[in-house]
Amino acid sequence: MRTFVEEIAVRGYELDSFGHVNHAVFLSYFEHARWEALWSAGLSPDRFTTGELGVFVVRVEADFTAEARLGDVLRIETVAEEFKNTSMTLLQTARRTRDGVISATLRAVLVWVNASGKPVRMPQEARTGLG
Repeated sequence: MRTFVEEIAVRGYELDSFGHVNHAVFLSYFEHARWEALWSAGLSPDRFTTGELGVFVVRVEADFTAEARLGDVLRIETVAEEFKNTSMTLLQTARRTRDGVISATLRAVLVWVNASGKPVRMPQEARTGLG
């Protein structure tokens, strides 16, 4: 499986009252990295913005293991863990670049849908590009 990498710098407005990245912000980081992985895998953003194709997140499982603070840069790695007919499971890891410590991991199950929101077979180019 291919590994897709996206680096994100922590911004001040993403911090909670304890001065570290709020858990909900990590979900946004992971979502951003998932879209970048899809685009890097060869799926044009136009396919999604025209309504031709979509992906719904139907399950998320996250573990938060070390804080990230202002000034940290997080390396988000995205790997396709499993492909099924209409869904896929992606494993994502957020690692601080300054010391290599993993701050969070996420496993997301996504279902491919058509313009009506009905599940459809996963596009072959997605399997090939992500695999």
